[in-house]
Amino acid sequence: MSQGGILNIHGGGTTVVGSLTGNSGGAVPPTGSNINTIGGGSITIVGNPGLSTLTTQLTGLTNHNVLVGAGTSTITKVPPLTAGFVLTSNGPGADPSFQSVAASGAIIDVAVQTGTSPIAPTIAGLITINGATVAAGSNPVRTDGTGANTMAVEVQISQAIAATDATKIGLANFNSANFTVDANGFVSLLGTDAIQTITGNSGGAESPLAGNFNIVGTGSITVAGTANTETVQLTGLTNHAVLVGAGTATITKVGPSASTGQILQNNAAADPSYSTATYPSTTTINQILYSSAANVVNGLATANQGVLTTGTTGIPVITAIATNGQLIIGSTAGAPAAATLSAGTGISITNGSNSITIAATGAGLTWTDATGATQALIAENGYVTDRGGGVVYTLPASGTLGDEITIVGKLGLATITPNANQQILIGSASGTVGITGTAVSNNVGDCITLICITAGASTVWRANSVVGTWTLN
Repeated sequence: MSQGGILNIHGGGTTVVGSLTGNSGGAVPPTGSNINTIGGGSITIVGNPGLSTLTTQLTGLTNHNVLVGAGTSTITKVPPLTAGFVLTSNGPGADPSFQSVAASGAIIDVAVQTGTSPIAPTIAGLITINGATVAAGSNPVRTDGTGANTMAVEVQISQAIAATDATKIGLANFNSANFTVDANGFVSLLGTDAIQTITGNSGGAESPLAGNFNIVGTGSITVAGTANTETVQLTGLTNHAVLVGAGTATITKVGPSASTGQILQNNAAADPSYSTATYPSTTTINQILYSSAANVVNGLATANQGVLTTGTTGIPVITAIATNGQLIIGSTAGAPAAATLSAGTGISITNGSNSITIAATGAGLTWTDATGATQALIAENGYVTDRGGGVVYTLPASGTLGDEITIVGKLGLATITPNANQQILIGSASGTVGITGTAVSNNVGDCITLICITAGASTVWRANSVVGTWTLN
């Protein structure tokens, strides 16, 4: 039998039911062609006259009840409760009963934040939970129902935001060129690629405060920030002014000057200042600078072999003195000039390179002991011939009227040789003009005094006195 079962017995055929046999007790024959079929326990059999049908059914059932055995042939029921209860065993001596999930600790289904919710287990009691990442949003970690029996725990990817916001955090990767991440997930900046400290001239390395460095000027220095650029600049400057220290970190300025050519001058413990006088921007070699006007400095034109003089108005000039014997000689009527000295009566002047020889004529001779083979003669000088092999004398290159030369014999003979265009006279005799016209003593001890009677380069010398015999050639 089964719940709602039907036994049909049809007549009129050739086969007639003679008995019924159940699960036990053997065959039961009919009584007066009828067999009583009676249910027991929770089973009843209902006849349907005229339909030849018996209906076998359970009794005492209620919708959604859970059936529970109550004996050999009796079934009882456990009534349903509200949602969230599960059937729980109460041991071998009692019927099971519904218990709340909270009381039993069992999970019937799972509610999730988004997607399909709730998530129910499969017939096998299985709920599948997956891991996943999602695009950046406003929910760092969330549960997502992805099917009737599946869900995902999702973590959002990190995103760039302007300010701190816990809802915007997420998973991120780090560029290995700029960061290091240790086994514990600790992230550090690489020192070669990111600024971690700033070091100034003093004070050591400075770390940022709240991710920021303050770069502040002091004194005459200011720092102006624009976009991502910091510009360090001086303040209070003027075009063309010269900067001057005014303290540890302060700079002041001098000028610019009003006139071209003024120069900056030191003022001891005060700021330097520009001169009142102006100076030339360039000079030439060997120039001397002088004040050509009040507060105006110019270069003086130079000259070779000259001396510095001034004119009648005090203007300096370099006067050349390139001729032997010249001197700067003053004048009451004009500027000093270069000129030579003039010899007066009884005076002889001999000019040389960087020398002037002034001698008094007839005021006594300067004597020389001639011991060499040759001897140059000088006017107003006397010579003693003192060499056994004799001495060859040479007249001066030029002479002045009245010049006197004396030769006295002591040892050896004397030979007097004139220069070209010169001549020696002894009495009425005359030597040949030129070097060949010599005067030669004949004996040791012969003496002669010569006087210049014709001045200049073509001088004529006449014997004023003669001792012994002299031969003119």
